[in-house]
Amino acid sequence: MLTNIQQIACQKTISGGQTGVDRGALDACLINNFAYGGWCPKGRMAEDGRIDIKYKLNETEESNYSSRTYKNARDSNATLIITNSALKGGTLLTQQIATQMKKPVLILFPEKPDSKDSLLKMITFIQNNNVSTLNIPGPRKSEWIQGYQYSFQLVSDLIKKIQKIQQNPI
Repeated sequence: MLTNIQQIACQKTISGGQTGVDRGALDACLINNFAYGGWCPKGRMAEDGRIDIKYKLNETEESNYSSRTYKNARDSNATLIITNSALKGGTLLTQQIATQMKKPVLILFPEKPDSKDSLLKMITFIQNNNVSTLNIPGPRKSEWIQGYQYSFQLVSDLIKKIQKIQQNPI
C-alpha cells in the first residue's frame, strides 16, 4: 500500500534523449516541472535526427551512444530500465555499465501504465537505495513503439507521488 511512504529522496531524473522510453521520461519531467538532465551524443544524435533543444541535455565530446550511456550511469545513483523485452543494444549496455559501477538497477516490464504495482516497485527501489538522481533508459521507438507512452505515464505517476509526499510529509 502506498500510504506508508513517508519520503522519497529522488530529486532528479536523467536520460539520454533517444526516442522512445528516454523521451517519455524527459517529457514527463518537463510537463510535471521536475528536475531532469543527462547526456546525449555530440551533435544531439538520436534515431529521429537531432534531439530538440527543449531537452536541456549535455553533449558528450564523442558522437557515439556508449559515451552518453556511460556518463548517465556514472552521474546517477541508480538506473531504472523500462523495457518490453530482453535487454539488447544500448539498454543492455546501460545495465552492464551500471552493474560494473556497482549501482542498483531495476528492470520494469510493462503492466498497465497506471499500475500501482509498478509505482510501488519504483518507489521501493528508490527508497531502498536512497536514490537522489535516477537514470531512466529503455528501448528506442523503433524497438518498442509503445515505450514512449508507457514511460511517460509511469514517470509522470512517480513524479506526482514524489511531489505530493514533498508537499505533505507524514
